[in-house]
Amino acid sequence: MHATILKTRDDLRPFEALWQDLPLSNPFSSWTFAQAWLERPSVKPFVIVVRDAAGQLLALAPWCLQTMRGGIRVLKGIRGYDSWYHDPWIKDPALSRPIHDLLVETLLESRGDWDALELILNAERSPQLIERLGRIGYLDRPSDRQNRMVDLSIGWEAYWNSRPATFRSKLRKAQRKLEALPHRYFLADAETYRPVLQRALEISQSRWDPEHNRDEWYQGIRDLADWSAPRGGLYAFGLEIDGRLAAMRILFRAGDRAYGTIQVYDPDFSDYSVGSLMTVWAFERLAASGIRVLDLGDGVMEWKERMRTHLGETVLVEVGGTLTGKVLMGWKRVVKPQLAGILGQ
Repeated sequence: MHATILKTRDDLRPFEALWQDLPLSNPFSSWTFAQAWLERPSVKPFVIVVRDAAGQLLALAPWCLQTMRGGIRVLKGIRGYDSWYHDPWIKDPALSRPIHDLLVETLLESRGDWDALELILNAERSPQLIERLGRIGYLDRPSDRQNRMVDLSIGWEAYWNSRPATFRSKLRKAQRKLEALPHRYFLADAETYRPVLQRALEISQSRWDPEHNRDEWYQGIRDLADWSAPRGGLYAFGLEIDGRLAAMRILFRAGDRAYGTIQVYDPDFSDYSVGSLMTVWAFERLAASGIRVLDLGDGVMEWKERMRTHLGETVLVEVGGTLTGKVLMGWKRVVKPQLAGILGQ
């Protein structure tokens, strides 16, 4: 097997169709989610493809080079933290070790092309890659993006019965209160999801991004939904009350995993616990559809604790490849935290 680095958009074009059809375990590594990011002037592709002697694709690492302030070139996963994970796609898991070894060798050989490396990797999915990078002195540490996970492999009944009796009783009371109003829970399909998604995005932006600093990310979610819906990879759940959308939950599926991107409710209906009711209804349907693991993203939130989440094993691998990169890593790891501690005292 051999590895090739695709460094220009022209290099990427022959792979676009193939990339679109890869059965990725992480929807945020899809070409649809990557395309707009790679059009940014400060970003250049650094996609490593691994092929066998016959030219068949064995692996793809969807990475890029982003030029930061001062001209520092950082090799990172496409869209950085917005992609959640930057693990390479590998066709045959049995080849993970030799492919991961080859990826590390390729990174070392190309060290003159980048100043610093920042990759968020899933410890369950890329253990050999993390271990191999660690052996050659690349620093890995727990990422500050600690995603919250829900294990549904035990089945819905066992999972739900594991929740505190007081919590289950509270939701039963909330549901009885809701019964007094005309309402319906639903899962939108490929033909009806757009109004649900649009309303979810509107509420999310108004509450957490009123200045529209993250418009590009929200557009990425729209693009990913448009690509995923006809392929059966989108879950758009809704709770409608008296003809109005009261709560929405948007997730993307890859295999037996679902990734929750947006979960919002209309504050006008907060007296009815619509967020919690929507969450429980959606989780039960996800379990019935074959989802075994829910990845709800990072952030410590009360509702995640109520739903019995645990921390996913996420590792941030970072290193300075050049003197400039080493200075950057030293600033991030040592100087900046110390300054924050001093200023915070």
